[in-house]
Amino acid sequence: MKKVLLINPSEYYETYSSLSLIYLGTYLRDKIDCTVKIESIWNNNLNNLNSYDIIAITSYTPEIPYVKDFSERIKELCDVPIIVGGAHANGDPVSCLNESASFDIINEGFGRELALIVEGKEELDDIPNITYKKNGKIKRNKTEKTKPIVLDIIPDRNIDTYRNNDRTYLLSSTGCSNFCDYCACVKDRYYLREKDSLIEEIQGLDPRCLVFCDDTHLTNSSIRMLDSVYSTCEIQEIKKECMLDPFFLSTNYQEIFDFTRRNNYREFFIGVESSTYSGRNKIGRKYNGKIRGESCHKREVDSIKKFIKEFDGSLTLSYITPHPLIEKKELISDFIEMFNFLKIFPANDSTHNFINWDTLIPFPGTPVRERYYDYIQPDKRVDWESYKPSFPFLWQYRNDDVNLWLHKFIRSYRNAELFMKDLTEYEKIQFVGGHNYTVLLGLSILLDKPFSELAKKIPCFDYEYCKKLHTT
Repeated sequence: MKKVLLINPSEYYETYSSLSLIYLGTYLRDKIDCTVKIESIWNNNLNNLNSYDIIAITSYTPEIPYVKDFSERIKELCDVPIIVGGAHANGDPVSCLNESASFDIINEGFGRELALIVEGKEELDDIPNITYKKNGKIKRNKTEKTKPIVLDIIPDRNIDTYRNNDRTYLLSSTGCSNFCDYCACVKDRYYLREKDSLIEEIQGLDPRCLVFCDDTHLTNSSIRMLDSVYSTCEIQEIKKECMLDPFFLSTNYQEIFDFTRRNNYREFFIGVESSTYSGRNKIGRKYNGKIRGESCHKREVDSIKKFIKEFDGSLTLSYITPHPLIEKKELISDFIEMFNFLKIFPANDSTHNFINWDTLIPFPGTPVRERYYDYIQPDKRVDWESYKPSFPFLWQYRNDDVNLWLHKFIRSYRNAELFMKDLTEYEKIQFVGGHNYTVLLGLSILLDKPFSELAKKIPCFDYEYCKKLHTT
């Protein structure tokens, strides 16, 4: 019997499981005679690695440095083949294979190919959707369109080492209908799961909270399907969390609001793109193949503001903005618009709401990534590639008192002070890049108070720098 180790590289593994690996592991066990184990890359007690026949690792672009380090440590201990998949590998498999000598095979499909590799009955030359080294040269096999594994199986969650009974992650669809230039989904179709399959999966669970990990959870067709699923499973009272597209919200507001209310949705994650057309063009955010214009963005913002006022639950707004190396002026506009969202929530609202501010790092193989290289000098690209998404601002306020905590604010360069040096004095007045400066600017926008006045009230703040700004 073959043994397969699936590795989740996320440093937040204790917060959520890798749903893709649960589906993949279940698929492998259904198709071939093998045992499957899922582990975190951060588990330092991984033993007997040489007892596995295959080690497969999924990854997003920000996690690739961890994947490379881990793979190199594996190769120091044993010679087990390492397969890398996931969004980063799918986008540009040849470049991914070149990123580390410890990578043996890149899988750019949905993982069905892994079963053929583990089984070993076919030569690598005959397996589609893989890239590997042969006789010192890189060989990329033919690509074939395959359907996502999630459409075929009900996952066995017992193979995952992560346990959290309060949150159950699942998919009602795969792919995305937006086809944005920066995203790995640009190559994938949108697939809505069969209703009976989703009902069977939910009925086999005992969930307290359903967290949908779909890239596009709510569409006209999915709303009709989900209404039927929830009614059949009698799970209307379970807390539900998912992603919501702002364009779909702006064009189908009442239908979405009624659906979320009758089905007890308690948390939404809304992606908000840059506040300027040039910013949206730079990040490649599209809907049905078109960049959303200024009037479209205004309708989206207006619908989000309305939703904030009417939705009785928690909201996370993920603000997608161009990278600082691409455009600083748009960052200033985005930052101000982002904080203006916060002013809408009622002062007596105790619900946790978040702003998650992410500067965009496009996936390998996407058009936006190639365009970004036109802006970024080669000596700057290391800092750019090392970017990690920010944690959210957790905010809560009563009357005109504001408490704003940064759980962790990791921005490009890993060091906000380096970003500060790139700004002109005028830009620093409007957009303040250090830890205290960021909080201060947010407070000044929320409370409509002068930047310099607030600076005097904050302990340990660089008041000399503040006075310089005040006199500029």
